[in-house]
Amino acid sequence: MKIKINHNDEDLWCLYSKERIGVGERYIVVLEDYLDMTIKKIYSYDCLEMLIDEYLEQYDEEPEIFGDD
Repeated sequence: MKIKINHNDEDLWCLYSKERIGVGERYIVVLEDYLDMTIKKIYSYDCLEMLIDEYLEQYDEEPEIFGDD
């Protein structure tokens, strides 16, 4: 998981809540590998706890969370 800040994308949407992520707001990028492809999933920052809980349930360990470059 990577926490980023939306610097200029006027059309960035949360996959879970289906709400727009405004310029200046934090969001989360999750990269998942499926069939030799990497899929980039975008979530609003409000989904962080839910994503951590899902990761813990699936992998039984804390996820690595990185900040914005």
